[in-house]
Amino acid sequence: MQRTISIISPESITNPSQTDYFPHIDGLRTFAVLSVFLFHLDIPYVAGGFLGVDVFFVISGFLITRILKQEAEVSRLDAVNFYARRVRRLFPALFVVMGFCLLAGIFRYSPERLIELANSGVSAILSVSNFYFYFNNDYFDAAAETQIFLHTWSLAVEEQFYLVWPLIIFLIVKYLSKSWQMRLVIGLCLVGSIASYLGTLIDASMAFYMMPFRITEFGLGALLCWLPGTKLSPRAKELLVLLAVITMLASFAFISDQYLFPGLWFLVPSVATSTLIYLGSTSRVSDFLLANPISTYFGKISYSLYLFHWPVIVLYKNEQSADTILDNQIAIFITATLLAITTYHVVEQPLRRPGTIWPTNRKVALNFILGIAVVTFSFRYVDSQDGFPGRVPKEIRIVIQDVETEKSKRFQILKKICKERGWDKCSKSSDSKPNIFILGDSHGIDALNALQPLWPSLHFVMYSENGCPPMTMSDFERGVKKGTRHYEKCLAKTTALSDGSLVEMADMLVISSRYTWYSPEMLDRFLGSLELPADFPIIVFGQAPSFSKDLPEIVYHHQQLAGLDAHVSEFLEEDTWKFEASLKEVALSNNATFIAKAGHFCDRNSNQCELFHGNAQKLLTYDRNHMSFDSALALGDWISKNLPELPKELVAANLEPRY
Repeated sequence: MQRTISIISPESITNPSQTDYFPHIDGLRTFAVLSVFLFHLDIPYVAGGFLGVDVFFVISGFLITRILKQEAEVSRLDAVNFYARRVRRLFPALFVVMGFCLLAGIFRYSPERLIELANSGVSAILSVSNFYFYFNNDYFDAAAETQIFLHTWSLAVEEQFYLVWPLIIFLIVKYLSKSWQMRLVIGLCLVGSIASYLGTLIDASMAFYMMPFRITEFGLGALLCWLPGTKLSPRAKELLVLLAVITMLASFAFISDQYLFPGLWFLVPSVATSTLIYLGSTSRVSDFLLANPISTYFGKISYSLYLFHWPVIVLYKNEQSADTILDNQIAIFITATLLAITTYHVVEQPLRRPGTIWPTNRKVALNFILGIAVVTFSFRYVDSQDGFPGRVPKEIRIVIQDVETEKSKRFQILKKICKERGWDKCSKSSDSKPNIFILGDSHGIDALNALQPLWPSLHFVMYSENGCPPMTMSDFERGVKKGTRHYEKCLAKTTALSDGSLVEMADMLVISSRYTWYSPEMLDRFLGSLELPADFPIIVFGQAPSFSKDLPEIVYHHQQLAGLDAHVSEFLEEDTWKFEASLKEVALSNNATFIAKAGHFCDRNSNQCELFHGNAQKLLTYDRNHMSFDSALALGDWISKNLPELPKELVAANLEPRY
């Protein structure tokens, strides 16, 4: 295979030319983009495919530093040319993908999701989408699956890196000796690794999304620009290259989202990638695996493929009932690849070359500013028009347009209670009224909405935390990862419940949680740890109906209300019924009253559900599984009429509390 440069030596690093080309680096890009793509396709044995992004970061760190270092050494760092090259490289294809997504959203998205697309699109085009998704979605959350621009977080990280790195390189090359330049980059990698590890323990989502915690990946690539030529024997070199390839592939296969990431796990593929960049240009193993024509071609289209792959997956899921299981991976792969090939040849290549369509840096800047303005205006206009609700039939629009209002309405009873008591006393028990303690996760509020209107004279205490059902400390340590958003609050809640002193103030316990990773067995262990009297009143709510996509989206796609119940079976997830029998058994074994949420609204045999409540046609859930306020009221009304065995003595207004 013909190459302009056959070895990455000190000379080739410090004297790069515009014709330098390393086929094995394109091969690495192929490994990176395919790992990410296959991970997002839910392909088995690619649990760590998201690490492909780390490979891209290392490659960028090397290639960018290589040019910047050479320019700085001759005191001609040209920031204008640098950023013009970055604009040519990154933004034309990005503009195309954003236009593609916007048009697809207008035709296929509900108004609410179209507004969401528009808001995230603005953050993506302004290179701050990592901040947007940090504040709105964890990368591994189920809710992130619907975010069409989620993958642009990595582009934002790279572009933020480009803002600071040229100045850093210019200063260290100009004012430090070569040995100190290398030491500083090594120190930066060490500091970045420590920051990633500690940041992950504090807030894993922050460490995942934010550029400062990713600096080591870029730094490991940059460090190669200071390394001397290798004196390894050919055999040792081949063994190291093979080991690096195996290590990288193993990280893609085995480092899953169950690990506390990024932590220090990112070092595995990053070190392997830097090794392959350094040694791969003169390796037969590298030639075979990375520098072959197929690998190099996919590497060339990898940027467009990365841009298109996630929107195609999200749009596909939007049209399917079971969006967690992709049954047409081949069609998705081919579609995204064809779009990438077209974009690469029609957009990327022509616009990347200077002196053609964008002949001067000035025109690059003008077209860049114009493109940013057009895209931003388009998305803002969509937002200002409320997602074009006129596209939706009136009867459908009435049902789905007030979703945000319903989300807020869900907490109105809790807000009223806290306002009356004083916000600082909202979770305090009463000395004069029976105390009803509600324990749960984000579904705890359903119990309050169902029971408080029935028993307004009782004192309800919400002791729930999102993502944190009631559990023993040992189950907490096994089931809750450090660095997750709710870790610290969940730890405090679990600690408070673990010694039983808090529960001693309760006259009744109400449990309302979602059962996925949290199992009935964990609830059983928690209740057993409390050592409550046999006659202590407990209510356990079952699983809420759980859909494969947001219920407003289901309504929107069917474009009908009449007869919708008959079609909901294709969207009702297995989790709805999975734990029903065992949960009821746990409740009964602890002398608790079991109330089936899903069983009240849905028929297990037919999988059909009662989707609307009240004269205003309020939806059963406002998302996939959180019950609307009206649904909770309907459940409470059913409880009052059908469960006389509930301890009515607690409902009596004149009853003295136990303590």
